[in-house]
Amino acid sequence: MADVFSKHDARDLLSNKFVLLIGDSNMRALYKDLLCLLHDGGIIPEKMLRRGSERAPQFGDEILEKAATKVGRGYFEVRESKKKDLWVRYIFVTQAIAPSLMKELDRLEDNRLPPPDIIVLNSCLWDITRWGPEQEDKYKQNLATLFHRFRRLLPPSALVVWTASLPVATERVKGGVFIQQIEFMKHSMRFMLLEANLFTHNLCRVFGFNFLDLHYYMQYQLNRRTNDGLHWEPPAVRYITNILLTHFGLSPATLLVPLTATLLVPLTATLLVSLTATLVPLTATLLVPLTATLLVPLTATLGAPHWPLLVPLTATLLVPLTAISWCPSLPLLVPLTATLLVPSLPLLVPSLPLLVLLTATS
Repeated sequence: MADVFSKHDARDLLSNKFVLLIGDSNMRALYKDLLCLLHDGGIIPEKMLRRGSERAPQFGDEILEKAATKVGRGYFEVRESKKKDLWVRYIFVTQAIAPSLMKELDRLEDNRLPPPDIIVLNSCLWDITRWGPEQEDKYKQNLATLFHRFRRLLPPSALVVWTASLPVATERVKGGVFIQQIEFMKHSMRFMLLEANLFTHNLCRVFGFNFLDLHYYMQYQLNRRTNDGLHWEPPAVRYITNILLTHFGLSPATLLVPLTATLLVPLTATLLVSLTATLVPLTATLLVPLTATLLVPLTATLGAPHWPLLVPLTATLLVPLTAISWCPSLPLLVPLTATLLVPSLPLLVPSLPLLVLLTATS
């Protein structure tokens, strides 16, 4: 399920974040719809989803790079909308390691482009139809190569979301990807996409990336698929946009840092203070009467000449007893602190000013 995001909800969620979308024409539709939601708030008009609408750019959308050819597997485009605190960028690719995407990653590596806070990507339909007889094996290798590079270039706080390929029709499919020479693949394509989605899901688990199964959600929205059997009507595109935004809002990458600063640190402090408050009276209750019972009679009996004997005796009795009183609690305190704080340390860095303020306040 998905929440229904208003313009203000979406802007609050994505404010001061760099969002990068990578994929085919369906991803481009999400890019346009996201801009429409962020800047207008309404459902995107159907004519804006059609190819050629770029002649009249909307919502600050600007084409930065574009292939000379208009069709074919060599086509690419890079576009973005950057207005105030909202930055959304899109790359059209026909292969998981397309040259346009590799060029973009080179910019990240050379610090010519800041690392995105959120990456949403999909590359499948073109990969398994237009790249030769060994395209399925190449697709798997290319995905592993791309994920390795993502893991090397992106900070731990970056959210990477792979979206499952959407259902395609088996009859009357038409579009740039299905040329005449591969029309025979239309009848088996839906099964190939399911296998590709399963492989990518498992690969995302290995690399620690998010996998969002849009295929599952959209199989119940087939009545909103367009006549070409590949693309989707504006209400369906907005539905996908809401699913994505809901996933962003619930993602640990966007929630864990403030959650750690707000809940875990005060909780840890409260637990430790409570345990200390419990143990100190317990120690005093045990040790003070014991000290009075053992040492006072010895002092009265032995007298001042025997102080050299009493001091080592006091140390011998009190130090082990203190350790015995506190040590049973150490196995609880140390793992508790480690369990709560250590896994969150990589995510605490952005929240250090808040943590210092909380500590000072406490």
